[in-house]
Amino acid sequence: MMSNITAARAAATYFDKIDRYELQESLAYYSSDWLLSTEDTLPSICLEANYDCSTSCQIPPAYYDTRVGQLLTEVDYMMKSLWHGAYFPKDKRTKFAERWRQAVNLNTTTGEPETRRSLHLVWTEAGIQDLAKDPEFMAAYETLPPENKDDPFAMEEKKTFMRHVDDLALKLTLFQKQIHQHQNIFLVDADYHISSIVKSDKLEFPIYEKLQRRITSHQEFIRKFLPLKAELHRHLVLLKFVSFMVPFLIAIKKRCKVPDVSKLLPPFTFEECKTEREFPPLILRPDFTCKNFESSEKYFHLHGGIVFDRETGSTVPLSDSIIAEKENLEYVASDGYSKASTDSVMLESYPMKLVEINGKSYYVLNIVLETYYPASPKLPLWVHAHYDEIAKLKPKRLPIPELQIHEQFKKRYGYQKTVKLKQIPAGLHAAAVRGLVAIFYTMCRRLPPSRLTTQDSTGLSLIHYAAMYNRPQIITMLMVMGFDINVRRFNNISSQGVTPLHLAARCGALESLACLISYKADVSSIDSHGWSPVHYAAYFNHVDCLLHLIHKDTKLVQLQSKDETLSTPILLSASSGALDAVKCLIELNADYTVTNNHDNGMIQLASLHFHTNILEYFIEWNNKDLPVWDILVGMLKSEHLERQKSAVKCLEVLSVAKDNHWKSILYAGGVPALVTLLKTDDEDLQGCAASVLCNIGSHEEVRLEVSAADAVVVVIKLLNSPVAMIHSRSAVIIGDLGCVSNNQEKIAEEGGIEALVGLLNSDVEHVLVNAVNALRVVADGSKSNQKAIAESGALDILISLLSTRSKKLQANTAACLSSLAKCHHDNQDLIVAKGAVKSLVTLARSKSSVCQVKAASALEALAEKNPEAQKIIDEADAPKPLIRLLKMWSIEVKEQGAGALWALAGSVRSHQQRIASMIGINILVDMLMLKSERLQYIAGSAMIALATENIENQNKIVAGGGVLPLVRLLRAGKSSQKVLLMVIRVLGILCVGVAHQSNKSTQVEIANAEALVTLVQLLRSSKVPLIQVETAITIGKIALNNNQTQKVLAEQTRFRVIDILHLLKDEEEEVRLKAGRALSIFGYNNTSQQYAIKNAGGVKLASFEEFLESSTQLYRAHAAFQIIVLARVIVDCDQVTLTARGVQLLVSLLASDEDHTKILAASLTASLGHTRAGIPAALITAGAVKALLQNLFNANEEVRSSAAVALGYLSFDRTAERLMLVACRNTPGLFDALLRNLGSGKIAMVFVDDWNQTKNVGLPSER
Repeated sequence: MMSNITAARAAATYFDKIDRYELQESLAYYSSDWLLSTEDTLPSICLEANYDCSTSCQIPPAYYDTRVGQLLTEVDYMMKSLWHGAYFPKDKRTKFAERWRQAVNLNTTTGEPETRRSLHLVWTEAGIQDLAKDPEFMAAYETLPPENKDDPFAMEEKKTFMRHVDDLALKLTLFQKQIHQHQNIFLVDADYHISSIVKSDKLEFPIYEKLQRRITSHQEFIRKFLPLKAELHRHLVLLKFVSFMVPFLIAIKKRCKVPDVSKLLPPFTFEECKTEREFPPLILRPDFTCKNFESSEKYFHLHGGIVFDRETGSTVPLSDSIIAEKENLEYVASDGYSKASTDSVMLESYPMKLVEINGKSYYVLNIVLETYYPASPKLPLWVHAHYDEIAKLKPKRLPIPELQIHEQFKKRYGYQKTVKLKQIPAGLHAAAVRGLVAIFYTMCRRLPPSRLTTQDSTGLSLIHYAAMYNRPQIITMLMVMGFDINVRRFNNISSQGVTPLHLAARCGALESLACLISYKADVSSIDSHGWSPVHYAAYFNHVDCLLHLIHKDTKLVQLQSKDETLSTPILLSASSGALDAVKCLIELNADYTVTNNHDNGMIQLASLHFHTNILEYFIEWNNKDLPVWDILVGMLKSEHLERQKSAVKCLEVLSVAKDNHWKSILYAGGVPALVTLLKTDDEDLQGCAASVLCNIGSHEEVRLEVSAADAVVVVIKLLNSPVAMIHSRSAVIIGDLGCVSNNQEKIAEEGGIEALVGLLNSDVEHVLVNAVNALRVVADGSKSNQKAIAESGALDILISLLSTRSKKLQANTAACLSSLAKCHHDNQDLIVAKGAVKSLVTLARSKSSVCQVKAASALEALAEKNPEAQKIIDEADAPKPLIRLLKMWSIEVKEQGAGALWALAGSVRSHQQRIASMIGINILVDMLMLKSERLQYIAGSAMIALATENIENQNKIVAGGGVLPLVRLLRAGKSSQKVLLMVIRVLGILCVGVAHQSNKSTQVEIANAEALVTLVQLLRSSKVPLIQVETAITIGKIALNNNQTQKVLAEQTRFRVIDILHLLKDEEEEVRLKAGRALSIFGYNNTSQQYAIKNAGGVKLASFEEFLESSTQLYRAHAAFQIIVLARVIVDCDQVTLTARGVQLLVSLLASDEDHTKILAASLTASLGHTRAGIPAALITAGAVKALLQNLFNANEEVRSSAAVALGYLSFDRTAERLMLVACRNTPGLFDALLRNLGSGKIAMVFVDDWNQTKNVGLPSER
């Protein structure tokens, strides 16, 4: 007795907590808990729009204020937020739901806001967020393609979507993939899919297909990224578990079993399970990332829902490995429950132990069941106590009073419409649409059943609306009242109108469809379109409905429509782009090779209706029975214009869908077919065919195929088309064709240059962009085309385009000017003369990295081997923006900046030193460490310019950390020969100052970095003679006049100078010359090395003779220096004769007509000026002083500098000093010129003092 009283009290307390109207709804549903329901109420949620744009969360009453209800609201809200890209966190959402009407001063009569404040500001203050800023979704929104407002097709598609958005919704359906069972063990294998639903029967099929194309991408986005949020992922997992428990508990209840509530965990409190009844409206600010919907100053409601599919297939046996673990699983589940049940208060979550079986992890739950007796005995007590309480409450609460009906309608529809809903037919219609079961129940009692069957002006009755809006409870009430389950639309005038089942299948109303089928609705009935419900479910992509229908009758999978096309469901799904339905029907063994009455199969239909998602699926499937590419190319060759257009439009999309699709188009013979379409007179065909060729034309094989199809003439003709888009695409194709050998000349011969230059007068940006790019390609490397374009008058237009607002056009124009100027001196001068430099420098200062790079490329091309252009570019202050490029993160940007700077440096050493100094040693060292050979090479070249004969800069480079990167590159096995030679030369140059003066500190630093060991290893292991000889030169420089490094070389490497003698006989002239140079470095002021060479057999004069007699003056200068230094080791000629010959030759070269020869001869003379005794005197006697003094007034700065340095060293000889003093007395300004050009060279202080004394005394000249 006490147990009965306790159970009754608990049931009464439960119902007392429920809101009055929700209790009435529960009673109308016949229970307050779905386990007790005679109709087995399923959990679900449906977001319904109210008149004021708030959103009602419509949940079956049994799930209000439950944990399942919370999961449904959270997941559905997040799904819609992800769709829109806007979001309120829960705490802010619940607060704003209470006060948003007040914040906007809502007129409760009209439902319109009357505030003058910005609605965007109101929602921002309330805490609305751009979901793309959420760290967990940021990466997801980055995958969305940018909105192209220039694409009229895309914009029209979006407008259509926004016009019908209120009729569309997204629905998440949870289902069981398979039920695995062994005795009392079940394996949960659940999943979900997201689909669109159309809550209207008025949407025309072509419009729906447009909507389907757009909304399919939205569905895929949400399906892929919804679980990214950790909390939401957990909620989805819980809902998957619920989706299993729904059919499971329904099934066990039919077997008189229910869970033993005494063995469940402690329940949540009523407040902890509170569910939201209403969501506030959302608003989209213009700055929000997601562009699925139009942003505006207008807020909007949400729409959609979540349903559970309770239908399951036959059970599948569990795997033997799981069955073998049965006892362990039972223990783990019991143990987990025992530990969790020790808490008296329900926790938010409980730890669960994972069980590993065959590499998979499982969670184990234990549910204890007890027997349920429907009649007697009344067990369990809590179930029957709830039944008794329902029986008591039902006569008290139902029907509901008129005032309460008015309040519920007013809340949802507003005052104005509620007045109209007082009329019973209108009120019944509204209640059926919104699923207001208690109100519908009450209003039905006021009319006789015969009046309920009345159809409205659209021919629909109440059961049609209930079916369309997924209201199974309304359907059940109507069936109890004797409604015809198969009633037709306009049944009084037509026998082929749609039935409720047609509408449920069309609108994706799963629960209504299941309810109608359970009441024996005719699944094969045909409407006026000749379609049955299965055709609607397939066409509108409702997989859950499709499965229910086909499980009811498997013959439906091949059921042909009764219209003129005789289409099966799979053909209809392909024609509408219903990819999920296509996949489902294939799994159900539908014939995917079938064709309709017009001989169109799935590929043809998908193409004709432009559903590329279907085509992509079959491409990925790669089924031989459905050769997508062959069929599409076949349609291109069709005589029917519609087929050609459909196929080429699909190819336009597919060609960019995946990187390798170009191959499929090429191998299917698509290129010749596309070129053929270019020859037609239809501008749409021409434009689409050109677009496909543009998309795939970046690949060499495609370019060759297009060229082989003789497309040049056709495409040049299209450049004169009246359609701007055709101009643009044709220019792109010309650019692609220009990359094929011999096509540049052919394009020019066929008038392509004139046509492209003519397009430069267009007002359309993309035409200009592509025309300029085509001119770039046509001019690249072709002297004749460069000249022809320059003479066509294009330069003035191109230079003016550098000042346009379009960054892309500016960048392409700069690239075109670069192509026109590259290696073409006349064009360089012409472009510079027309004032392009200033615009290019301005562009290099812009914030667009692409523009910066292209401008730098153009400046590089203008400056290349053109001193006049270099000077003008330098005066325009170009180095500063170019140096900024070196500080950018992108390697490509750095490379172009460095290339332009080094082209600007030219070939004059002083200019190179100035540019290298502006770059800075720190940046140069950083460039050495980057993975770019171009940067490494330029950095090395700049270091050579800085360090050559400049000990101060050498020391700065070493102090700036330059040695270790150089040694690292030396050791790197992947460095190219070009970079490796540069590194070897830099290391050598860092060790030697003016006139072979060694820099002992840098020599030691390089030796300490173990560079000598690496260099000797390279010398011995390299198979490239040039590398060997350059390495030998650098080793010599590191050891030059430095006992410490010479010791390291001898002890750590056992290097012998005689190891390089064989290079004197190498096949390459350059190697032989440099071998003599290496020997001269080792022998320079080093008697021991000279004796080592002589003891090894010495060297013959023949090794130097060819260079002494060479027509190249630089070779003669080097050879002269070498025989002077190595006179003691040349065994077949006496030392005096050799020295005299070398001196005479070197001095004669000081008077050369070539500046390079004068510079080298003077530099070598300076080195000989402090070598062994007798050499300086011989140079003086041979007339070196006179020749050098004459060079002090040379126009070339380097000539003057090298001459001054040589005179400085010779000034230590008294004879030379006297000659120089006399010359300075006789030539005004000569002494000043000497000191001004001396730089870091040395000069005898005796000479300076004598000059100062002479000057003070005022001695006259000796003329």
